[in-house]
Amino acid sequence: MQSYVWKREESKKMKLVQRPFYFSRILLVRCLFLCFCFVFVDCLNLGTPQGLGPSGILYSSYQIGVSENQEVTTISKRGRACVERIGFFYTRGDASVETAAKNGSIQNIRTVDKQAFNVFLVYSYLCTVVTGN
Repeated sequence: MQSYVWKREESKKMKLVQRPFYFSRILLVRCLFLCFCFVFVDCLNLGTPQGLGPSGILYSSYQIGVSENQEVTTISKRGRACVERIGFFYTRGDASVETAAKNGSIQNIRTVDKQAFNVFLVYSYLCTVVTGN
């Protein structure tokens, strides 16, 4: 798509000339600058959906221990519940402790951990991992 502007020539006549590509480059630079600002002000989160723990821009994968119950001595079962995000457009799942315990058929919870994984703007998930019996 080409755009045109009126420009005055040396003979003082107005002539329709093609607009330079410079205008759209300025617009592109401004949009990239705004995206850069949103990322560093955290209006646009590129990391994990929960904002928990370290977050790499290109890739991150980690596990964080949240709580531990000293009363339960044996760990025989493990349950997991996850929330996944695809881009900025689609998020689904239930990462609650209750759902993780139900998925693992756990009555007495020993530990609760969080697992997170992120690949730059494409796919990320957050899982609650519950162990107990």
